[in-house]
Amino acid sequence: MTRAHAELLAVVATGAVHLVFEEVLGQKAAFIAVAAVGWAAYIAWSVRRDRAILDEWGLGRRGLGDTARAAALVFVAGTIALGGTSIALGHFGVHWHMLPLLALYPVWGVVQQFVVQALLARNLERCGAPPVATTVVTALLFGIVHWPDRFLMAATAVLALLFTPIWLRHRNVWPLGVVHGWLGVLAYYWLLGRDPWSELFG
Repeated sequence: MTRAHAELLAVVATGAVHLVFEEVLGQKAAFIAVAAVGWAAYIAWSVRRDRAILDEWGLGRRGLGDTARAAALVFVAGTIALGGTSIALGHFGVHWHMLPLLALYPVWGVVQQFVVQALLARNLERCGAPPVATTVVTALLFGIVHWPDRFLMAATAVLALLFTPIWLRHRNVWPLGVVHGWLGVLAYYWLLGRDPWSELFG
């Protein structure tokens, strides 16, 4: 088994464990902690063996500016779309819980974008998948892992449809993770009418 295949299997396993922890065990915070620590350990182990892997994964400086500019456009468009939808749904508002989440959620956003882009999209590409197929597969899998919430599945699939082409072109995870985190906070409050801070720590 090649490293690309092993990483793809690990990504699928992470998604399956996520569904078990959240939907069966009701332990979302525990899953986030385990997944973040686990993938951070894998990154540290890989970097010790080959520091060049950081740029290959999009965790270095390469493409940072171009990715940030593209991600900023997605953030602006996403904020407008979420704001307009929230007004229509009656969910629009600002809560103080949003402030710590806007600071913390991007950390989890970076982890997710590392898994989706650096491990899933990159390895699909390495296995010969064309860019369109890579984008569609990442969108489908990223949406499915957020089952059974249809709104969240649709929102995350759209996010992957937008972010994967950006990553394939500019190869940097950091801005994608930050924007993912910020849009995630707005989506929970404005689209779903939920308070993830209370769900995690309440």
